[in-house]
Amino acid sequence: MHYEVFKMDNRLKYIRQFCDTHYPATDGEDFWPSNLPEAYLINRDKILADMPFSEEKYYSFDTLQEVIEDLELDDEALLDFIIFLYYHTFESSQNKFITYGSKVEEINKFITDNIDNPNLKITISTKGRGNSYTITKPNLIKGLFAVYRTNEPYVNYSIIRDDNPDTLRKLSYVIIKNLIDNLPITKTPNIRYSNKERLLCLCVLYLCDFLLGNPKIVCHNDNNIVFDKLMNDFEGTEIFLNTLA
Repeated sequence: MHYEVFKMDNRLKYIRQFCDTHYPATDGEDFWPSNLPEAYLINRDKILADMPFSEEKYYSFDTLQEVIEDLELDDEALLDFIIFLYYHTFESSQNKFITYGSKVEEINKFITDNIDNPNLKITISTKGRGNSYTITKPNLIKGLFAVYRTNEPYVNYSIIRDDNPDTLRKLSYVIIKNLIDNLPITKTPNIRYSNKERLLCLCVLYLCDFLLGNPKIVCHNDNNIVFDKLMNDFEGTEIFLNTLA
């Protein structure tokens, strides 16, 4: 498809606003509109096939459709924004990389903070065998620390995959936070999220299989505590999507 055809596609409206705001194309000096929405649209059918919901489920979800209308959102553009965020959130969680340097700094800090702690214990387990050994002798622990500690400068330039998987709940937060903070919703002064915004988020959590149960019960403002606790538990969590960088 030609760029102008993409540009006129209403499905990309919210995605384009999100990408141009947070992930614009740049050469380090100048910025221009991102081509990420177009890349998404080209692969849309394949991405949609891997979603935990279908277009039919989205459009037949009465509670969701009602709150979309109440918030005066574009239901077509919202559908694709949800798909886009879900896909890139999970892709980003599987492609997390860190430098050796950051891991070394973390280990060195732990050693510095604990090397003279007389009550420190170290437990070593044998993976797959179920055996474990607890070391309590301070001199032996110091010896292990000495072996582990390094100041080699080259490690700061080496990259490794982060093997600590994000929980599904954390991923749901990243999706919801990026979604609700980037929709054109008129905000009420001194109110962080209105009941309608909370209801929208509960519906999206249900749509994406993060929230289970009867939708008439779980997707209701009587269940706002689920949304509020999710926002509070992960407040300040990094929501940057590295697959868009």
